[in-house]
Amino acid sequence: ILEKIGAGGMGVVYRARDRSLGREVALKVLRVAGTPDADAIGRFQREARAAAALDHPNIVRVHDVGTLANGSPFYTMELIHGEDVASAVEHGSLSTRAAVEAIRQVALALLHAHQKGIFHRDVKPQNVFLRRSAASPATGTDTATVVASSRDGAREGDVHALLLDFGLAKL
Repeated sequence: ILEKIGAGGMGVVYRARDRSLGREVALKVLRVAGTPDADAIGRFQREARAAAALDHPNIVRVHDVGTLANGSPFYTMELIHGEDVASAVEHGSLSTRAAVEAIRQVALALLHAHQKGIFHRDVKPQNVFLRRSAASPATGTDTATVVASSRDGAREGDVHALLLDFGLAKL
């Protein structure tokens, strides 16, 4: 574990080094206050299974699912460099055109998930991440890039949308 990078209602996410993959990953661990109950563990494992079952360029990729020595479930996923849509809107770094393209990409991701029998149930700006294309290879015809620029227009770069956090998913 290298550093904590986020926390949600169910888990804590860390930037970590995965020796077997030879790269940095995002490690999500069930948030534990005392001993986790079976319901919380079940929900967390359902999230991990749902995300791991999906292979789409606009859905964050899960690498591994398991249990720590203390019994807490975890999963590792690709580490994304960028910002979520909520932050991009707050900072004024998301153009209307880019927002529309991000919505299109999320719709394609949701279609893929629905075709696999998985319903996300928590689509919101905080669960859609915009990754700069320089950090990601082209991954197919369904993925397009969107342009995000700062208020002053000085920084422009291609990004693409990734849907994450399947914590409320229904299988």
